[in-house]
Amino acid sequence: MSGIILKEVAAASIPTPSSGKATLFMNSATGEPSYKDDTGAVVSLFSGSDPELTAIAALVSAANKVPMFSGSGTATLLDFDTDGTLAANSDTRLASQKAIRTYVLAQVAALIAAAPGALDTLDELAAALGDDANFAASVTTALAGKQPLDADLTALAALARARGDLIVGGASDWVRLAKGTAGQRLRMADANDPGWVDDDAGFPYIIDGGGVVITTGEKAGYIRAPFTGLITGWSLDVKPSGSIVVDTWKNATMPPTVADTIWGGSKPTVSGAITASATGLSIAVTKGDRLRHNVDSAATVTEATLNYHMTKS
Repeated sequence: MSGIILKEVAAASIPTPSSGKATLFMNSATGEPSYKDDTGAVVSLFSGSDPELTAIAALVSAANKVPMFSGSGTATLLDFDTDGTLAANSDTRLASQKAIRTYVLAQVAALIAAAPGALDTLDELAAALGDDANFAASVTTALAGKQPLDADLTALAALARARGDLIVGGASDWVRLAKGTAGQRLRMADANDPGWVDDDAGFPYIIDGGGVVITTGEKAGYIRAPFTGLITGWSLDVKPSGSIVVDTWKNATMPPTVADTIWGGSKPTVSGAITASATGLSIAVTKGDRLRHNVDSAATVTEATLNYHMTKS
């Protein structure tokens, strides 16, 4: 180690020779500052000095090296590490303040990862848990009070559904009964399962000939439709066996006329029998409509009952 440490020179013990002078010189043989004692012997200025300082003085300086005492009278040079990852993980490297700060910040960032700003400190996490040191036990206690897992409830939750649907019990599970259409009603489709069916209804009109053959022409009086819906069919029962054709006129006001016929070319007709019927019709009727009847023709029939088959709206 070149040069001289003035602090050490000042601290060195230099005996005063009898002559009263002590002349310092650089010993060319040792490269150390020295002086001569009373006997003329050359004494190194470092002779008897601090062994640690002597050891450091013996080190060869180099860039990015830091001296460190490694024992009594021994010293070594440590590498000055600026790597912010501290990847070397060595006992012989000394990290810089900047490297340590970089490493600590990286570890903190990895610890909180992508946590939101409101939950990236231990205090915020504790607050989110209600500062409850027994949070796990508290949650366990709360869960013990919930509705137990139930197969029926699970099955119900899994069913697709829409407004107006019904959920009914099946043979071994729950099933969805989709909503019906306007005017339908719920009815047992068989011995076990319900279903939507058209709300069939009807009403009769009786023509009585008073024991003689029914005369043709308009019949006295009229009836009002008891509900709104569709005439889907008719049946005509007569006695005795014979023939008859009955027309129906409909109008919301009085009086209905032949121009208001509802049947078109398919009027209720019995020919040489006691009954006849028709289905598959779709004739709209509004509650309160006036219905008047006309017998177009009749033979041997003394009494007839015209039954209207309807679906309510």
